[in-house]
Amino acid sequence: MYRTTVLLSILVLLLANSCFLDNSMDQQQNYPGADKPAAFERAGLRIVKTEAGVAIKDPFRESHLSDLALPVSRIVLSSTTQLYYFQALGALDQVVGCPWLDFVQDTVVQQRRKMGMLNDVTKGAGLDLERVISLHPDVLLYDPRSMDNVERLEDAGVHCIPFFEYQETHPLARLSWLELIGVLTAREREAMLLSDSIKTEYKRVRVARDDLRPKVLFGSFYQGVWSASGGASLIARMIEDAGGEYVIHGNESAAVDLDLEELISILTEVDFIGMIQQGELSREDWLALDPRIEESMIQDKVIFYTNTLESDYFGKGIVEPHLMLADIAAILNGQHKEQGYFQLAE
Repeated sequence: MYRTTVLLSILVLLLANSCFLDNSMDQQQNYPGADKPAAFERAGLRIVKTEAGVAIKDPFRESHLSDLALPVSRIVLSSTTQLYYFQALGALDQVVGCPWLDFVQDTVVQQRRKMGMLNDVTKGAGLDLERVISLHPDVLLYDPRSMDNVERLEDAGVHCIPFFEYQETHPLARLSWLELIGVLTAREREAMLLSDSIKTEYKRVRVARDDLRPKVLFGSFYQGVWSASGGASLIARMIEDAGGEYVIHGNESAAVDLDLEELISILTEVDFIGMIQQGELSREDWLALDPRIEESMIQDKVIFYTNTLESDYFGKGIVEPHLMLADIAAILNGQHKEQGYFQLAE
């Protein structure tokens, strides 16, 4: 009798668990367009075209948008990097707001701001919620790291769609978010053609790896601290794709600080030193950054840099990875002549 009771209890638990899983799966799949091919899909974000517009599965929230008509005519961004996806497709006229516009170099963007066609929505370290709502946007491309105002904006009638290209660990994967902008702005074909052409050129330039790769360090010096791009950063991947061996290893995508002993140890093994620099940089300028470093430590090193006052390394470079790769590959092969995203420190 006891054995029969135990078996019945186990059977009941199994059935209950099965029902729970079925219901959970139903909740995940039961949204408009769930059974249709995605127009865009990355890391749990899924966008499907429907007769009414698009259905969007948001991996960071339970809600699924199904009444967003296309093309979207009024869009507010949560990051300046998002601007360049729109610019690449000629769709800046559909962007009405963006934070931190003071840091954007692009003259077209600043002209639109001056004319009142593009509005700064910065407040402190985040978005000015009231300003965003006053622009009557159809969509906010939100950063999942800062979701405090998403619910309130949804209540105000603003569709909130996550945009998290910064999580990508390869330049071409980051570029692929161009296709999301293509869907929202009804420029799918243009986005696909542009994305494919850039990816093709990137792969053409990419250098096959061998055992004789030059070793490269890439970083910056700020307020007395040396830092290097992490081993999983986009620039590290570009250096590898350009035929170099990046000397900082690990899964860190953000910059890592280096103490003097670490830096000197790394300098003994590298062939190339890359720098992020505001302004021009010569070899003498580089040595003057830190008097603790002796000239003999870099005597046989090639120093190259990106001048962020002239090259839009943090902005337009996102949608031009093929040009950045070509620059790095030319430098590592001793063939760099023209000034692009990177140049040699003479």
